Amino acid sequence: MMDAIYLLVGFTCTSLVLSYLWNVLNNMRKHLKKSNSPPMEPPKVWSPFPFIGSAIEMGQDIRGFILKNSKRLESPIFTATIAGKECHFLADSLDTDMVYQRNKALDSNSLAIQFVTNVCGADDQEVQHIYNDKEWLKMSTKNVQHHVWSREAIAQLVPESQHILNERLDQCILEMTNNKDGQQKIGLYDFCLKHIFCASVAPIVSTMVATDELALEYAQFEKGIPLLFAKVPSIFLRKAISAREILIAKLGSSDFLEQGASQLMKDRAEMFAAAGRSSTILNRVNLGILFGAVGNSIPAIFWTIACIISHPDAKAAVQKEVDGFLANKRRGNSIKSHASSISTLEELDQLVVLNSCFQEATRLYHALFSPADVVQDFIFESKDTSSSSSLPSKFLFRKGTRIMSFFQVRHYDADIFPNPESFQYNRFVPDPVTGKPPIFTKNGKTLLEPLKIFGGGEHACVGRRFIGYEARHFLATLFAKFDIQVASGESLPIPDQALQGIGVGQPDREMYVEMRPRKTD
Repeated sequence: MMDAIYLLVGFTCTSLVLSYLWNVLNNMRKHLKKSNSPPMEPPKVWSPFPFIGSAIEMGQDIRGFILKNSKRLESPIFTATIAGKECHFLADSLDTDMVYQRNKALDSNSLAIQFVTNVCGADDQEVQHIYNDKEWLKMSTKNVQHHVWSREAIAQLVPESQHILNERLDQCILEMTNNKDGQQKIGLYDFCLKHIFCASVAPIVSTMVATDELALEYAQFEKGIPLLFAKVPSIFLRKAISAREILIAKLGSSDFLEQGASQLMKDRAEMFAAAGRSSTILNRVNLGILFGAVGNSIPAIFWTIACIISHPDAKAAVQKEVDGFLANKRRGNSIKSHASSISTLEELDQLVVLNSCFQEATRLYHALFSPADVVQDFIFESKDTSSSSSLPSKFLFRKGTRIMSFFQVRHYDADIFPNPESFQYNRFVPDPVTGKPPIFTKNGKTLLEPLKIFGGGEHACVGRRFIGYEARHFLATLFAKFDIQVASGESLPIPDQALQGIGVGQPDREMYVEMRPRKTD
């Protein structure tokens, strides 16, 4: 009897081992077959609409559109027609980086040209002339980096932003103390819009532009960006175009350079004049810089606050860190600071929980397309390791098509970020002992840049350092000075699908919160 049992157990174990080895060999065979197969053009999504193609379906849920069609076509890369253009979509999170790699077959400037012409309203020939002058364009880019990206520039810009935010938040406290109940019910997005717009635009562009009134004009212009980019007839975009022209008029006013313009704006005016370029094109291009200064930071900070106050554990951790941070400043134990209300970059670096909240919220709501036009045929080998795909891993991208990389695919990859749909405030907190950042992996390989919330490569946002420090100061000051909670009957909104694809997503509705000055010792 026992012999029979031993025989049965042995047979079962042998069967399991053989089954496992068979699956391993079969997957290896498939992988070798795929890697040795000749390249093919990505499978295409069929659409009954000749020109529009899959644009409407994609616009309803970009990430869902990518993952659904990738699964249906059993391919990590597929093609769909979007507004008359053959576009390739990347469904594997490791493939999304390819648009940032140096590749002569790809042109990322073509989309930048379309933005300046279609969205900012610049003359197409003048814009083409700028982008064709490679040396001048390189010099212009270096100038922006010098004024916005360098450590020296950040050390100057961030305190200026802090001064503005401190004054504005102190004014909010004064207004609240004049109320009978000492609190206010406010729209959180409107609150972030006005404060962050003014605090960002003043040091980077001009104090003349940093007003609540122009913040509202900017918001109206921003709502029309997707349709402006798509060249929808102007009759449907009157409000957005009107707001755009109001901003352009302010940027081009006769006293703009003398009345609070930043050194960046003054340098650019000289560069454009020296190259014989008109003030008209200068103002249109500078509108693009204004958009870059606030287009991501306003919604990113909104979502960070909304997520923190919607999660009690996150709010408690943030409050603890902020209180400890301020206690250290009061005791004089922190690194040298200019004043009690102004923090150095080194001090702001200590706010690791707040920074993690900012990164996590931006991971959740980042919705930027990073496109590149294919200017010559080339072959790309996908990093997809899925054995379920029956197609080759090498794909042929034809000249004249476009690659559409959507990094939300990576940011919601459960292999990289467990429970990707949830807000985990401490996901990016460094190790408390070593100070090293957390490690994120995919297929056993460590990802050096798991997050791509502000682009990458040559087209990475030059203002991302400034935005990070500005966000930390604003959030720390906000939670130090105010008790803030979700208003009764309110809940976390969802992203507005109509505005997906241009940066950090905006909410589909306003979120109301209750604020009152915080009682401190």
